[in-house]
Amino acid sequence: MDISSTHSILLKGPAQTAGSLLNARLAKGYSVTELAIATGLTETEIRLAEEGQMQNPDYIRRIKSALA
Repeated sequence: MDISSTHSILLKGPAQTAGSLLNARLAKGYSVTELAIATGLTETEIRLAEEGQMQNPDYIRRIKSALA
C-alpha cells in the first residue's frame, strides 16, 4: 500500500473508512480474530475501527497493510 492510498483512507469520514475496512476484511475472507492476530491489535480495536468509532491513524494503517 502506498502513501497516497493510506492518506486518502485517512481523509475519508469515519463511516467511509469503517466501510472500506470491513469490506476489505470480508473480501480477504479474514475473521476479526485472524485480522487481530495479523495486525497485533485486539479484536475490540478491529471492531471499533470497522464501526467508525476508532480513527487512530496508526491502527488504520496496520489494518490496511494486513489487508493489502
